[in-house]
Amino acid sequence: DSLFALRSDRLNPPRPDELRGQLMKAWVTSTYSDGQGDTAWLVHAGNFLTGVTRAAYLINRDPALSAVYGHRVQGWIDESREVLQAFEAIDWHSGPNPGEGYFGGLSPAIYPPEIAASPLPFNMQHAAASAYVNLYLATGNSADAQKVQEMVQFFKNRTTEYNLPDGTKLVDWDYATYMTRAEDISHGGLTIGFVMRAYAAGLGFTADDIERFANVIRRNYDGAELGYRTNVDGSNGSDPYSLSNTAQMWLPLARLYPDIREDYAEWYAAHWQTDANKLLMLQGAAYLAQSESPFAAESVATTSLGLDPSFDERFQGPNKPAQWIDRVGPTKHTTSDLTFGTNGLTVTDVTSTAIGNFWAEQQLLRPVYAPGDFTITADISWDSGNTDFSRLMLRIFAEGAHPESDSPLVEFGFADFTTKLGRIIAALNDINYDSGESSLSQTGSAELIIQRTDGLIELLWDDEVLASAMIDDTIGMIELAFGRQMISGYATTFGSLEVHRLQFYAPPAAVPEPASLLLLLGGAVMLIARQPKGLTAIRHHHQATEA
Repeated sequence: DSLFALRSDRLNPPRPDELRGQLMKAWVTSTYSDGQGDTAWLVHAGNFLTGVTRAAYLINRDPALSAVYGHRVQGWIDESREVLQAFEAIDWHSGPNPGEGYFGGLSPAIYPPEIAASPLPFNMQHAAASAYVNLYLATGNSADAQKVQEMVQFFKNRTTEYNLPDGTKLVDWDYATYMTRAEDISHGGLTIGFVMRAYAAGLGFTADDIERFANVIRRNYDGAELGYRTNVDGSNGSDPYSLSNTAQMWLPLARLYPDIREDYAEWYAAHWQTDANKLLMLQGAAYLAQSESPFAAESVATTSLGLDPSFDERFQGPNKPAQWIDRVGPTKHTTSDLTFGTNGLTVTDVTSTAIGNFWAEQQLLRPVYAPGDFTITADISWDSGNTDFSRLMLRIFAEGAHPESDSPLVEFGFADFTTKLGRIIAALNDINYDSGESSLSQTGSAELIIQRTDGLIELLWDDEVLASAMIDDTIGMIELAFGRQMISGYATTFGSLEVHRLQFYAPPAAVPEPASLLLLLGGAVMLIARQPKGLTAIRHHHQATEA
């Protein structure tokens, strides 16, 4: 997030790309450009975005990670696309042969005029190509997969495959298409990272291709005392073995070929304390640890999303049917005000002339089964529209309970009793929390969490624990209720309430299917606003919650 905020077009003042003569939605540097001025380099953007998009994929495929970080992923994906599209608009070329594509060069100020329009060096292109692989895995976008396959084909058509007399399969390639210098193992490591990511994702590379790459680094290893030869063609260059401390970039191959790990571990054991580049040594240690895990093909992250993929709802384990039960009260005239849309679940402009006190304007019930640990997370935003504050409650009920009449085990949300500014209210059985009148701004956003660990349920608002209690009951129902402050003879309106993400996660367990939950399909639903009985909240949270 910090690095995205430091993009060159967002600095004050912005820093334009002097070689391109425009402002780039990326990061510029002059120290990498031989004194030719600020330039945005694809290789730098690609290396950063590869990590960001990998995180997006890992979070999207893992409900436990998604429960914590899922609300940030779409922003990372959108930001990454914006950066890559800035380079695509200027530097991307389809061809020159069918099924190929590449990123081109920059300016004669950097490259001689005859090669200014040539493809960038392979390592630079492949830094970005790795980000495209991860974007495809994170989102399933076929355009990302096509971009990867075009770059794979462009590269493969410019490598040289050959076999030794003993049948060993090898491959080599040049640093760039505009020179005949063999690629070195350091820059080649960025290519290997791309190759293995694409291979795991089933994009373009075959098992024969991977074997050839593996044999390159095998052949180049000459023992711990010597190290790794400099270039992918087996030559050693003018400074033999000087790039040995970058050989760890080839360790993704070790998840398929353990002997590659053993070779590197031998060299690493002899040099980790003496090598001057400590960061490369740390990366080597990390890759050694990772290479203990076996290779596994990767597929596009999938979720159990409902009507709209942007509403990030996930349910794990032996749950009730994956659906919400929509109920409103006292009449259905507000039904059209609740929609599943591109921004999640939204309630807008709810009005009523009914007379009463704290009733549900809109209610969603979701059967679940959670006998043990669980986490419920909701990202919300609100805009009171300069009128009396609206109300949202996230509540959970015990298995077999009747949410239309019984008190919930837990309720957590925000509301207003008498003023135009809001307050946080929460209850766990006999424990109550009330942040006090006007403790929230008229507009804002926050994260609500209800989580249970080893029987201890905690209520959190933007990572701050408001209340906690031991509750061992099996959870059987989640209720999401939208409402308004209603006083006899007085009706109000509000601007908007939005739930951008709602997730429930319970670790899978071998448990029987719960008994059927009884649902009353009609009638008004009272939202129980528990009055404090001597507040026993763990902490108070009086600050505004503008995210």
